[in-house]
Amino acid sequence: MKIDYIFCNEHIKISQPDHIFKYSLDSLVLASFVKINKSNQKVLEIGAGSGAISLILADRNKNIFIDAVEIQESVFEILKENIVINKFEDKIKAINKNINEVKNICQTDTYDIIVSNPPYFFEREKPVEKELLIARHGDSLTLENIMSVSKKLLKNKGKLFISYPPTETSNVIIEAKKQNLEVKKIKYFFSFNQKSNVALFEISKQAKSGVIIEMPIITNDFNGNYTDELKKYIKGR
Repeated sequence: MKIDYIFCNEHIKISQPDHIFKYSLDSLVLASFVKINKSNQKVLEIGAGSGAISLILADRNKNIFIDAVEIQESVFEILKENIVINKFEDKIKAINKNINEVKNICQTDTYDIIVSNPPYFFEREKPVEKELLIARHGDSLTLENIMSVSKKLLKNKGKLFISYPPTETSNVIIEAKKQNLEVKKIKYFFSFNQKSNVALFEISKQAKSGVIIEMPIITNDFNGNYTDELKKYIKGR
């Protein structure tokens, strides 16, 4: 088993075989966007993949317990391995279920935080491999479904953190409101002299309307290299 280290979090180990969809920049910035307070927090990650987000959150927060849900069985096995090699068995529980199954078996108001970096390659050519298809496309995990699950499973004042395309900002706000959720913060990420390519959303249950647009971050300089600003953000500093 080949072991790599998570970018800008080099003490966290991760296995990512070629047949699975590897973690992306979206996952790293989303993990840093999630705000955990000092009290005990119960977290649900929807579509955990190999576990990069859950691993980072577990590493940075002492009083946290994460249910990491991954539908693909082979990826689920890798997720379990990554939990073990980082010795986070007491903080992260891997669950091999469809998110709708989790929604049905969990009690209402279970989680303080839900986090998801869902697939959103809507119009691109779909890969042949079924596992990559599920990971990359919205066929198995829609925005509407994420909002519905969050409405039931989040505690009052609980928060959903998601990454979604900037062009879909209005749809995120609309789908949230359909479930009586409110988008409270948005953060955009740009490559040098380019349109925004990543948007992060903090969405609250039982909150008043009103959105804060946080300061954006430039991800790449004119040479295509990651900026120091981005690296600092990913490191959680």
